[in-house]
Amino acid sequence: MSKSKKVLSVLLASAVLLGGAGAYASSHPEKQAAFEQAAISAGQAVQTATGKVAGKATEVDFKFKNGSSYYKVDVLRDNQGNAEKHEVVVDAKTGEVLADNVETQSHKKDKASAEAKVSLEQAIDIAAQKTGGKVKAADLEAKKGASRYEVESIKDGKEYKTVVNAASGEVISSGVDY
Repeated sequence: MSKSKKVLSVLLASAVLLGGAGAYASSHPEKQAAFEQAAISAGQAVQTATGKVAGKATEVDFKFKNGSSYYKVDVLRDNQGNAEKHEVVVDAKTGEVLADNVETQSHKKDKASAEAKVSLEQAIDIAAQKTGGKVKAADLEAKKGASRYEVESIKDGKEYKTVVNAASGEVISSGVDY
């Protein structure tokens, strides 16, 4: 390959990688603006949801649809031996609970939730401290036999992914999510 083609290849690869770092802000400008203007944090949405439904929060996700911004928070609760999954919708501007939808059945996250010593709120705090960003989503999952939280945060228009061990609170990995 000629020297000019090698240089062009390197420049193109660099542009793709660097372009991906700010991709969240440029590909979702309305959602990004709504997220930045949200008065309620992901941690506050989790507190509100678990205040409404006594249980263990396993997931929080910022949503922006039809001009409305809100968080969806999944809360697992034991109801006389039956696992209930509540999807609590919390307004991102006011903190008001907009909905509480319930499913009664066995869920994959039941085992991961039972093994987790670190709460979703603690994982959110750990990730926010690590990245210095504002958390938009967090999810408890079981991978390779271990429970962990995957936390997405935004800082300076870049999306970061932090993985937190649900048993110890140790940061497994953290960095820009390309």
